[in-house]
Amino acid sequence: MSSKPMAYENVKVVLEYLEPNKRIQIGCRCPSIRVAERAAPLRINHLVFTPGYIHVNCAKYYVQIIKKYHVGNLSKLGKSGCMYEVDKFGNEVPSDAAVVTPGDVKIGEVRVVETDDHFENLLQEIQRMKTPGDKVSDVLPRHMLPYYYRRHNMVLPYEQLIQVTIEAQRETDTKTELYVHNKPYSSAVKQLGKYLFGGRRGRIHVKEFQVLKEEQVIRLPLGVQFHIEKLNLVGKWRDEMIPIIENSCYPLKHLQIHNLHLADVSNPIVNSAELLTISSFDECIALLPNQRVRVQISFPKPTPGDFIRYIEKWIEKKRSIGTCHEFFFGASEYTLVKKVMEAIFDRFGGELTGTGLLVFPMTKTSKLEVFNKKLRGIRWELKLTVVAA
Repeated sequence: MSSKPMAYENVKVVLEYLEPNKRIQIGCRCPSIRVAERAAPLRINHLVFTPGYIHVNCAKYYVQIIKKYHVGNLSKLGKSGCMYEVDKFGNEVPSDAAVVTPGDVKIGEVRVVETDDHFENLLQEIQRMKTPGDKVSDVLPRHMLPYYYRRHNMVLPYEQLIQVTIEAQRETDTKTELYVHNKPYSSAVKQLGKYLFGGRRGRIHVKEFQVLKEEQVIRLPLGVQFHIEKLNLVGKWRDEMIPIIENSCYPLKHLQIHNLHLADVSNPIVNSAELLTISSFDECIALLPNQRVRVQISFPKPTPGDFIRYIEKWIEKKRSIGTCHEFFFGASEYTLVKKVMEAIFDRFGGELTGTGLLVFPMTKTSKLEVFNKKLRGIRWELKLTVVAA
């Protein structure tokens, strides 16, 4: 019985809803569907960037420079590699980490730290302390050997290779490939970004896009954009993210940042997010026009007086009905939550019920509900909501 090949458009639909890591691997191995794979929309639940790593759902893609040791006729790979550019001896080339090429997104200032002076001081100290007759190379820590080899222009007992790893949930599905070290580490990571996202004509949908380190360069192909539902950034909002976010994403459904700065209050991307989550308390949060805000209380802890001033700003600004700001405290911080409720009642009066709800008027047409409750025994929530009078 003969089977009829699946039509091109049907192949695209199947690929669109296939788990993205499996789909990328199939597209790489099957040239006959590669065009369809790049044309179909790509759907990713979690996309995470950290230096050297790209996480796609439960898979992790990363690049290392690894040593291949030669002993006689035998060769053996080192147990672990480094995630930075090195010279031919294996010494870090710090400047490579700060290289930015078209399409890259630079987050914060990538520090370039030279280590030669540090190693030279250590080497001199070891030479003073070693036992007579010992070779310096035999007593040096492993991480200092490349510096020693370069200092004396020695023949190396290893060669260096670029290793690309696709780490899957199941160890048996993890794959590694070795390449000649003929390009800088930053270029190899860039190539990995092109492998995943380059040349795609279909939209790249991402439910949650995370950047988990402030000082890094996200290496992407030029022109790539993502359709993002939730954007999670370590630190503050960065305008450098704008080129890789589709315009149709605005207003963002959910933006999560760690710190809010006063300038962010007037930033249209921050203050238009349908849900804004912030990981530290600041009184300027009260000035945000966002209707839905969540604040994860960390250090420094806010005081009852901070919340009094917060509400006073709301009254002054005549916050609209439907505004809801939620504050989350640790399970052991009920005493602080209780003091905040008492301070608000002492300052604004109102009706205090035994269920943790306090209500008092804000304007002629609105009132403020202040509500606290314990959430599944692990933390406390304090919620401020403007409702109709």
